[in-house]
Amino acid sequence: MPRNVLNMKSSKDSNTRKIANEKEDKKLTKMPYENSCKIQYRIEQAKIKNIYIKIKDGEVVVRCSPKVQKKYIEEILNKKSEWINKKLKEYNKEKQSENLEKIQILGNEYNVKILYKDIKKVDVSVEDEVEISFPQYFENREISQKLKNNIKDAIYKKVTFEETKIAMEKYTKLTGFAPKQWRIRKINTAWGSCSSNKNITISSNLAKFDRQTIEYVVLHELTHLKYMNHSKQFWQMVENYMPNYKEIRKQLK
Repeated sequence: MPRNVLNMKSSKDSNTRKIANEKEDKKLTKMPYENSCKIQYRIEQAKIKNIYIKIKDGEVVVRCSPKVQKKYIEEILNKKSEWINKKLKEYNKEKQSENLEKIQILGNEYNVKILYKDIKKVDVSVEDEVEISFPQYFENREISQKLKNNIKDAIYKKVTFEETKIAMEKYTKLTGFAPKQWRIRKINTAWGSCSSNKNITISSNLAKFDRQTIEYVVLHELTHLKYMNHSKQFWQMVENYMPNYKEIRKQLK
């Protein structure tokens, strides 16, 4: 039964109101509010003397007696606003790190570090660890799973591009074959492709594998510039430049 009904004057006798109050005290009444400091909170009512404030699953919860007025609750929230905001930021940072704590790059697992900087867009740096820098306004927000996936895709694309560039320079010199152009795309059905127009596409998912595996895929697609099939001559050419290609190829299956 809502509190405003219990507080209204009625023709019912005092015994009826007492029974209604007892029923309400036996359960937690949840009501969403927002105070002058823009702190969203929820009230849990119980038979207690003191007022308790806690952060539960990223939500501010005020536990108090039904007799406590909302005005008094908000005064306390205003006084505790600095502590509340600090705890909410800590919670959000923990949540933002979930599913991005580690990432597989070039055959190794890297720790992910999330930073907040005075920048306009998300920036990614891959050194000894993966640093993802967000604009300052993200600090009080919960980062969506979609954004996390987009960031992960951006990391893979960046790493694959850098590694493919090195491998292309190496094997175009060795084989004497070079594509008209090459690009990195997120492909889930193949590791690479070579068109009849001599354009090569490499999957960004290769960033998960070691450098030798990326080199194999680059060599594989460069070989298609001469042999647009998987004939015996095709594999002989691949083996000529990478004798252990069969062992490397197993990682991609």
